[in-house]
Parts: sequence; structure tokens; C-alpha cells
Amino acid sequence: MSHHPMNSETALQLINTWHTNATGECLKDIHCEVFLGCWERLTYTKIAAQTNHDDDYVRELGAELFKKLTVLLQRPVNKSTLKTNVERYLLSLSDPISKDSSSGSPGPIALLDPPSNQQIVDPSFFGRDEEIAQIDRFWKQEKSAIILIHAEGGMGKTRLARRYLELREFRLILTAWMSAESQYIPSAESLVEEWLKRDFNEEVGLDFHTNLQRLRHCLEIAPNPVGILIDNFDAALDGSGHLTGSLRSYLYLLRILSDIGTRHLTLITSRECCQESLITPAVFSLKGLSQQSWQTIFTHHGIEIQGEAGDRTLAEIWRNCGGNVTAMNILKSEIRNRYENNLEAYWQCCDRNLWNEGQMQELVADQFNKLETQQPAAYRLLYRLGSYRYQNPSHITLQGVKALLWDVPEAQKTATIRILQNFALVESRHGEIFWLHPMVHAESHHRLHHTTDWELAHRKAAAFWLTHHQTRIKTFDDTRPTLEAYYHFLEIKDYDQAAEVLMMPLPNLWGGDLALGWILYRFRSLQQIIETAELILSQAEPGIHLGCLYNLLGYTYRHTGEIVRAVRYHREALAIADRQFLPQLRISSLINLGLCHRDCWDIEAAIQEFRDAYDEALKAQSISYKRYAACCLAYLYSGWGDKAIALDYIRHINHYTLSPPENIWGRTYSLVFLGHTYRNLGDPEAALELFHEALTHSEQADFIEIQAKALDGSAQIYRVLGQLDKAIERHTQAIVILDRIDAKCDLAGAYAQRGLTYQKMGNAEQACQDKGTAIGSFRALNLPSQVRWVKDAFQRSIEFRGG
Repeated sequence: MSHHPMNSETALQLINTWHTNATGECLKDIHCEVFLGCWERLTYTKIAAQTNHDDDYVRELGAELFKKLTVLLQRPVNKSTLKTNVERYLLSLSDPISKDSSSGSPGPIALLDPPSNQQIVDPSFFGRDEEIAQIDRFWKQEKSAIILIHAEGGMGKTRLARRYLELREFRLILTAWMSAESQYIPSAESLVEEWLKRDFNEEVGLDFHTNLQRLRHCLEIAPNPVGILIDNFDAALDGSGHLTGSLRSYLYLLRILSDIGTRHLTLITSRECCQESLITPAVFSLKGLSQQSWQTIFTHHGIEIQGEAGDRTLAEIWRNCGGNVTAMNILKSEIRNRYENNLEAYWQCCDRNLWNEGQMQELVADQFNKLETQQPAAYRLLYRLGSYRYQNPSHITLQGVKALLWDVPEAQKTATIRILQNFALVESRHGEIFWLHPMVHAESHHRLHHTTDWELAHRKAAAFWLTHHQTRIKTFDDTRPTLEAYYHFLEIKDYDQAAEVLMMPLPNLWGGDLALGWILYRFRSLQQIIETAELILSQAEPGIHLGCLYNLLGYTYRHTGEIVRAVRYHREALAIADRQFLPQLRISSLINLGLCHRDCWDIEAAIQEFRDAYDEALKAQSISYKRYAACCLAYLYSGWGDKAIALDYIRHINHYTLSPPENIWGRTYSLVFLGHTYRNLGDPEAALELFHEALTHSEQADFIEIQAKALDGSAQIYRVLGQLDKAIERHTQAIVILDRIDAKCDLAGAYAQRGLTYQKMGNAEQACQDKGTAIGSFRALNLPSQVRWVKDAFQRSIEFRGG
């Protein structure tokens, strides 16, 4: 028999035909895409990127696909053996390849009968056809944009929701999981921020209303229907169906998702119905699997159900469990592993009295108790696994599991992990990634908290995230492992370590090492900064890390226009620097205070603070801070003071070597200040060159905030040079960017500058509109000095004071 290499499309055609003959259904498109990727030996990450799904979802699809193929080919199939097993099976059959006599090339595949005509049973999802149809009716016929799947724990709410979104082939699925621990539930603000950044590549700001409108716009223009899954929603409810006080912003998110119509679909899973009057989701009460489904799955796994007596036994067990899916999986594992697949033997052993109906958590606790007695090492591992959050990311690797086996010899760790898998108390894929069902996680976390392992388990887990994920930060998701370490320290109330993690220097795409908090700022994750840092400000001991956190938060609040709070936080940082004798922190705090007072238009205070920073930098021999402070002083003196002093500072600055190469952020910002300095000194050509240089650096390094400032600065120069159309173009580009990143103070200033250009063009209507927008924004930010400046500038057509 001759054998010819098979390409992926040919293999898929053959497998799909076999699957159709065996089950009456073709493989779903998404399974076909995963098959093709696995055949070509692509990683799940690559397949996920190509199919626009997340990694975990694609891994789950792969696991489902290989279960189908294992039954179909009657031999174990996984990702690494897919190609080999398909080709070997073909070799065991008659030659499926015919020859084209004229060309001698392989002809089309002769589509063979499948290896077996048996019905494929997917034990991870079976017996839910009617439920799938019911969700279809809610969505398609009753036009429900939000459907709440309601049931007690363990009924399979999450799996049903995920499978439905898969079956309907949503190209984009937005997900949110509510932790049972209320302090870990993400705010609606941070969730929307993450969706915008990660799934729509959209810039975000701190204003929740603005971000909601951007999400609405993204959904309205999305080329394909979007599926949204909000899982374990009852964790956000107060027991009477209402959102708890700190999470009521979810109400506004749900209203947006409801208002966008039924082209997109939101599925919510919850043990508790929502009673909020402003949202009315369709409620689908999910029941347990039928007795027939239990019997089919038990039989598929080789569990003996003998005659009428076996049927009666199964009926009793099924009735006691209410068809609960998680109970079924635990029982299935128990009967297979301890009773040699004999259902009746198991039932006799427990005196035909399993549990009281509906008490699912008791069954989970019973499994813990059995494990504690029979396998103490595995039991310790199980409750230690409750230290992980299983949120972002939603799983841990094998190394993460082994990190909690500190008291087990290396040679025994794999066997200990396998015990948990055999008891169906830990879920896993391919022995590579692991996670706990929410009910098991709740029990694990509770038991861990009452052991002496509580603190050590969290420290080991934190060390795992910090040790095994030290890669160069290229995307926002790359920050997740380090943030997980922060949450472990927060859980054990080690606030100093938590602060240290937020200030931990990490390699990143901008070069050099940058503190995690500042990396989050570069990714415009402002809500993430605020939610993490604010939790520990009043708890951590005063020191370098807390001082740096105050400066980071102050910088973040200044960006969003909360100048008063920004000043307060920078002063807290300055106080820590003075008490702890931290010169670098002192200089940084002074510079940040100067920037705040410049935004308030309190120029005298700003000059004093920059002068203090300059003097301190000289004493500390800090070249980068000295030059940065000099650029700020030159800028301020050129517009509001003595131009001779401005020229004196410029003489000490070589703007081509403004600071060491690793501090490209400070160097680029300094170029912007120098550009405005030369503008105020009457040298527009030099100013324009500096703005263009700043623009080049900011675009290369993705410093979008500085890019907007450089655009607006160059626009002001074009206005001076009389190139008004070009000035308007640059002003507008800056406004679009500043609006996207929600830089309120700079945005108001950009509107004022564009209004001045329109005024010079003679376009009084547009000039008046931009002037009004600027004044209204500055009033909303409580910056009366800026309001006065705008009015004065339009009255006198002032041509200085850039920035």
C-alpha cells in the first residue's frame, strides 16, 4: 500500500465526513478551525489569535475536539498525536488515495466509512439540546438582549452559556467572572476598561460614562454579533436580588447591553435572580440533567447499570441529586475509582442515603473529608489551591500546582496531583493547566483560611507568579501574573509587599525596567492603578514604595483633571521623602507638584517647586532630573517671567542629550517644554523642530499623551506662521487623542488653542464653540485661573503661553 502525505484540508474533509456519518452532525466551524491549527502544529495561543478567541476558550475547544476524535478513531488522540493517529489509522485501512493516471499525482480522497457508527457522547456536555433551543427562543423569537440563566450551584450554568456562545459561533466573546470573594469582584469600570482595550483596541479614560458610550459605539459598529458572558453574577447581589452598593455601577453596564438591541447577546449565570427594576433580563431557570442523560453518560464511562434493579438505583441517586451535573461528575469518579464501576455496590455502601436534596456543598465537603482521611497530602494540596483566584488568568500551570506541594518530595508530586484528578476535584486540560470549579474553590478557600498554611500558601503562590512569568511586558495581559502576586499579598494583609509588587521594576517594550504601576499607566489602565493602589495607601508603612505609589496616583489623578487630589497625594509623597531622607522621591514629588500648579495656572508656585527640584537635583547629582527641571523652568520663565532667566536655563541644556537613553519618557516630555519655550522666545522654527522631534519619539514609543501635546504644540506654531489649515488639522488630531485617553485638563486646553486658531481664521462661530467647550471643561475641573486665561486669550488673541 502506498501512502501519500496528507494536507490539513484533506484530513479535515475526511474526519468531518466520518463524524457526520457517526453522529448525523458536521463538526462546528470553530472545531474545524482548531483542527486545522492543531494539524499544522500551531500553538493554542496562535490559533486563538487567528480565530479571535481567548486562549482558554480555544484550549477548551481543543479538549472537546480530541474527546470526539478519540471515540471516532477508537484510539487516544491529543494535540501532539493528532496527525500521527489519523495517518496511522488510514494506513490500517485499504488505500484511500486514488491515482490520476494522466498526471501521476494523488487524486481526491475516497471518503471511507467511519471506524464506528456509534453515537458520540461528549461527557462534558450532553443532554442540553432543549436548553439550547430555549435560549434560541428567548433571543431570536422573544427578542431578549439579556438572558439570566438561573440555577443552584453545580447545574452546569457556565458550561451551558459557554457552549451556546460557541454553537452560535460568535466571533468575539466578552467575559466577566465574579469571584465569590467580594473584594476580588472587578468593578464595572475596570471591566469596561479592559474590554475596550483588549477586545476593541480602544483607548480609555477614567470617566465611566464616557467609556460606556465608547463600548456602545464599538458594539454598534461591530461587523459580527458579539456574545457577552457575565458569570457567577450572584456574587454581586445582596441576597435580595439587588446589586451591592460598591457594585451598583454594573446596573449602568447592563442598561447599555440591554439598549443595544438583540443583534448581540448577553448571558448571565447566577444562583440568585436579579430584582433591579431598571433591567429586565429574560430568566431561564435551568434544571438538572435528565435521568436518561445520567444513564447515557454513566454507561459511556463503563459504569454498570444492570437491569431493572440498576435502573431503580440510578433513579434514586438521580432524584437525590436533582440531576445536578457537578454531583454526577463527582459520583461518577467515586464509583469508577473506588467501586470498580459497580453502581449498586456504591449505593449499598452508603446505605442508600446520599444526601439531602439540594445540599450540593455538603457533597463537595464530603469529598474533602474523604480525601483528608485517605490521602492527606492530596487534601492539603486541594485546600492550598484555594489560594489562587482563577480570574486573570483563569487557570494555573502545572508549575503553579507544584509550588503548593512544598512538603511533598519531587518524585511524588505528580502522583499527588493525579489523585485530585481521579477524585474529580480539580479540573485540567492535557495535564498542562488546572483550575477549580467555583464550588470546590469556595470550600478550598474556606478550609485554607482555617489552617496554619494560610499565609505560606499565599506566599508560595505569589512567588510562583513572580518567578515563572518574568518575561518582557509587551501587552496589558502580560501584567496579569505580577498583579496576581499583588492580590496574594493583599489577601494575607502584607501591605508592604503589595506596595513593593506595584513598584516592582519589570522589563518592557519601552526599554529598560519600569515599575509595574507605571507600566499600567503607559497602557492607560488608570482604573486598575486606582483600584489597586488605593486599597493599601492607609495600610502600608511609609517608605520608598508607598511614596512612589502616592506619586503614581497623583500623576494619574492629574491626568484626569482631579488636580486637588493630585496635589494632596504628591505632598504625601514629599512628606515621606523628607521623613525617610529619600532625595530621588523628593525631587520627583516637587516636579509633579510643579506640573499640577502649572495646570492650575498658579505659575508662581510652579516656578518655586521646579526651582527647588532643580537645586535638589544638583545636590543629588541627578542629571536627568536636573535637565527636566531646567526645561520646565525655561518654559515657565519664557512665558510668565524673565526671558533672560529662561535663556540662562537653556544654555545649560543640550536637548539632544536631555537625559540618559533609558529615560525616553522624560526626554520626550522635555522636548515639548523646550518647544513651547522657543515659541515664547520668538523662534518658531526652532520650536517646530523640537515639536517634530518629540512627535517622532512619542509615536515610536507609543507615548500617546505626549504625542497629543506635541501635535497641539506644533499646531500653535503653524498658527504663528500663518499656516492655519495645517494648524487646525494638528489641533483636531490632538483633541481626538486627548478625548480618547480622557486627559480632561489637556483636552480643555487643546479646545482653547483650536478656538484661537479659528478666531485668527475669522471663523467666529467655531471659535466661540471651542471657547465655550474649553471654559465649561475648566469650570467642571474647578480651575478658575484657566477659565480667566481662556477669556483673556480670546479677548486679546494672546500668542504666547503655549502648552
